[in-house]
Amino acid sequence: MKLGPGAAGKGGAAAAPSKACNLAGSALDLEAIRSDNKRELLELLDGVSGRKALVLDAVLGQRLNHVLSEGASSLRDHGVAYFRELRPELGTFDGEAPEHVVYLARCTVASMLTIAGHVKAALRRGEIGEASVDAPRAPKFHVFMVPRTTLLCKQILEDELVLPYVTIQAYHLDFVCFDKDVLSLECDHCFCDWNVHGDPTTLEFALAALLRLEQFFGAPRRIQAFGEAGKRPPPYLYDDYADTRERRDVDTLVILDRRVDLVTPMVTPLTYEGLIDELMGGVRNSCVRLDADVLGDVDERKEGEPPAKPGAETTVAYALNSNDALYAEVRDLNIEKLGVHLRTRAKEIKAIQEEFRANKDASITEIHDFVKRIPGLSQNYNSVKTHVNVTEVVNKTTHGHDFRGRWNLERQMLEGDAVYDEIEDRIAQQEPPMATLRLLCLQSLCGGGIKGQAKYDFLRREVLQTYGFELIGTLYQLEKAGLLSKAKEGTVATNLLLGGADGAGSFAQLRKALKLIVDDVDPHDPRDIAYVSSGYAPLSCRLVEVLAKSGFAGLVNVLPHLPAAPPLDYAPRDYTREDLKDAFDGGGGAKLGANPHKQTRPPPPDATTGLKPVMVVFFVGGVTYAEIAALRFLSKRDDFPFRVVVAATNVCNGSTLIKSLVYEIDNKLQREPAGREDPAQIDAPP
Repeated sequence: MKLGPGAAGKGGAAAAPSKACNLAGSALDLEAIRSDNKRELLELLDGVSGRKALVLDAVLGQRLNHVLSEGASSLRDHGVAYFRELRPELGTFDGEAPEHVVYLARCTVASMLTIAGHVKAALRRGEIGEASVDAPRAPKFHVFMVPRTTLLCKQILEDELVLPYVTIQAYHLDFVCFDKDVLSLECDHCFCDWNVHGDPTTLEFALAALLRLEQFFGAPRRIQAFGEAGKRPPPYLYDDYADTRERRDVDTLVILDRRVDLVTPMVTPLTYEGLIDELMGGVRNSCVRLDADVLGDVDERKEGEPPAKPGAETTVAYALNSNDALYAEVRDLNIEKLGVHLRTRAKEIKAIQEEFRANKDASITEIHDFVKRIPGLSQNYNSVKTHVNVTEVVNKTTHGHDFRGRWNLERQMLEGDAVYDEIEDRIAQQEPPMATLRLLCLQSLCGGGIKGQAKYDFLRREVLQTYGFELIGTLYQLEKAGLLSKAKEGTVATNLLLGGADGAGSFAQLRKALKLIVDDVDPHDPRDIAYVSSGYAPLSCRLVEVLAKSGFAGLVNVLPHLPAAPPLDYAPRDYTREDLKDAFDGGGGAKLGANPHKQTRPPPPDATTGLKPVMVVFFVGGVTYAEIAALRFLSKRDDFPFRVVVAATNVCNGSTLIKSLVYEIDNKLQREPAGREDPAQIDAPP
């Protein structure tokens, strides 16, 4: 049984390989994180003796695929007899009823209310008696909150009058290892919670996850932080955690607040992995749902497996990680180079087969050697066939007029042009609201805001009149998050210097100082990270590139134009906890601010192994696949002094970032017209 919903082998598609990536060869020992996640979960289950029903939050079920590489069998070995998805109705159990119901749920209001409903239903049925001091009963319901317990969740259970009937513990599932160089908390609402609602809870979870990394790999030699999120004090300064400064696995930790670079998520990526995420329903937990005919195995059912019923789901969750050697080669390629690479691999496999067939006098040893290679050749052939099919699906969009027109429109905005008329035309043509809002936000970000109050009001009014008043709250939240704004009043020079409505740095100045636009990009032989979008270098990655080579001295003309407060740059191993605590509390102590006039040199490779030191780049508010590809590109270059591991609160793109800011309004007075999209369900995966 697969843990993720919808992955239990529905339809006629063959099951995909294990979704858990083989982490051997990682720059850090990421297998230690996976093993610790697994150990803690099994210990929690063992603490509840007897037959158990495990009720999984659907999102957590998908993440557990990356923790339990053996699948559900390891849970059955620890007393789990039934699996349920967290829904309003718990349902009945065939056979012997479980002695305990164990919930694995995120600490959200909706999850707690659903659990409370289950407990109330059991009380009404008389399955659990009234608890009292004289006759206490062992609780039947157990709630394991992920990643921490919160007072709010406990208060909800208490308000619902079910707290006496449940036990509450935390399952500290934070970073999930999606690949050998990618870690994610999969906290999709971190950006909205922190920047719109001012709720620091998810940000505190993120900082606690960084602390856990330190417990495994030691305190970094240097911490460099951009944006307000990076200025939050590490939790270990206020708690009794073990001192980890003796370990030296991580050299540098770079913390990037998403608000430092809001432009990159709005730009359409042109890498294979980025386009799969944009065009094929989204990559969730390092998996994408593909039609069975794309995989080419509709008729390859296992022996005894019945054919799919008419109308049944024929999609399968296909893992996208380096377990697939071919995918590891092509995922970061520009789409223009992808087809050439796949054709080359297909010809190589065909050449091996034809060479063997042509050898009529092959010896027994040669035949034996070839037979041993057959499984690998078959796997490589199936992988090539799958990615050729996926590429054909992607190319149907990327070769189209609409896609190329949108790319050209984005490029004009990135170069400083105003394209208000084109945006108005797309609104008038009733293009999907998410696509329209994304262009509108990109125009605002690149131009330092929408020029003129009249134009600003007109565009917002057009959006509401075309797509419905339900988006009025979404527009407000886009403004509050800094994605949409009106340009400041003043001269052109003043706007260029001061930028957007919140005093953020001018993108025009950043574009020039960091050379974000590269005209001569060769997608077949890239020399710059700008290849990920055929001309635009992600701002966040350019900051990392310059920082790694020259330190903050290389950013002396850039720092005044970056949003938020000045960045931090300090060596945590050089200070006591008391000094750091005083510095974060504003009482002096360590000097943490970055010094742009101080020259720094990157550390040399290890004298024994020759390996470059490790840099962890942590994105607070989400990282895009274009940024992951750009950082991998840098990591592989000989002149870049670090091996990069990417960590993030979540993996996102422009549409999912905007979707996290959607303010849901249920319009019960108006019937939904045919073809109209629900703003809360825009671009939702199938």
